[in-house]
Amino acid sequence: MDLGSSGTNVVELQTYFAINITGYFDSFTQSATQKFQTEQGIVSSGNPETTGYGRVGPRTMLRINSLLEKEYIIPSTDETYSGLPMRLKIPEINVETNFEYMGLTLDGTMDMTKSLNNVVWFNLGPRPGENGSAVIAGHYAGIFNNLHKLSKGDKLFVEDEKGAITAFVVREFQTYNPDADASKVFTLNDGKAHLNLITCEGTWNEISKTYSKRLVMFADKE
Repeated sequence: MDLGSSGTNVVELQTYFAINITGYFDSFTQSATQKFQTEQGIVSSGNPETTGYGRVGPRTMLRINSLLEKEYIIPSTDETYSGLPMRLKIPEINVETNFEYMGLTLDGTMDMTKSLNNVVWFNLGPRPGENGSAVIAGHYAGIFNNLHKLSKGDKLFVEDEKGAITAFVVREFQTYNPDADASKVFTLNDGKAHLNLITCEGTWNEISKTYSKRLVMFADKE
């Protein structure tokens, strides 16, 4: 479980931590998890779950279960935990670039890099390759200027900090107005791993300093 997860397991986790029960793994749940991991010595030098600080993996689940002396929170046996994304490669449009990690701006929208040549991974959601919808954004007048040229079935690849490469296959494209409800880009959680790429398209508005449309490419883990 990680930021963005939801369901019964999250409710049970929040019940155990005695925090507000929302059924959604939010920043408060993450903070409670980090506190628990530190107190229990789960996160320490050389510990294999150190990179999962604040993320509920098998070691954290087993520790909670052992303290409760029952299977209160059941570990998911099919969930994978990926390393931090480092490189994005899209051979069909000659893209190979580095990642930056960003969350939300003060007005609640996804933050964006000033670099035209890098992409941004939304680090409040799943990592590419994990269950749920990992989201990446890039500038239309830069690294993603040819994103619209991809077709269904084309492949893209994410290399993580450990050198592991995960392949994704393009499923479809959708266009949104800037003020449209695009929550499904971030929140789809069907037990599978998805990768959604966002950029702009349309006409440039000199007053608002932005384009008139948002283009989203939906891809699924191969």
